Amino acid sequence: NADNDPDAVDTWLRVRTKHSKKTRALYEREITRFRLWLWSARRLALSDAKVEDCEAYMDFPKAVPASWMSGRNVAPGPPAWAPFRTQPTLRSQQLAIDIVAIAFAWLRGVGYLHMDPWLAINRRLGDPDDDWDSDLDEDDPTTRAFTPEAWQALLDQAAADANEPKTAAGA
Repeated sequence: NADNDPDAVDTWLRVRTKHSKKTRALYEREITRFRLWLWSARRLALSDAKVEDCEAYMDFPKAVPASWMSGRNVAPGPPAWAPFRTQPTLRSQQLAIDIVAIAFAWLRGVGYLHMDPWLAINRRLGDPDDDWDSDLDEDDPTTRAFTPEAWQALLDQAAADANEPKTAAGA
């Protein structure tokens, strides 16, 4: 029944984090960072975010400007406060994106938002210095993929099974 973004976010936080103060603090921090960025960079409210805005936000935590960093002991509110303390790790960046996407999914699911732009985005950040599939070794027996021989054996068996007549017991 929220009429505005702050009320909708407060409802999401209350409902989704009622059993954990740590989870609430984490979710609140990440959705606040997103909302602050969205307003300062795009002059948009949360409910106005589009796919291109969400894609742009995914780049933001990769290089947070110094003006968005504050000291460790600065509480929200004073002029010295900023949304980040340090440059987020890749894992922290991914978690932040996932939390914001979770919020959008919930807000869309309960009917507050008309659309969820995060559904149209590949949210996996990956490691920019490492192409994840370049380390795959097709000859490595510890991979979970079928070897070409095993795959051919499966195909051969499926073809053989398809050619066998059906019986009452096997039907």
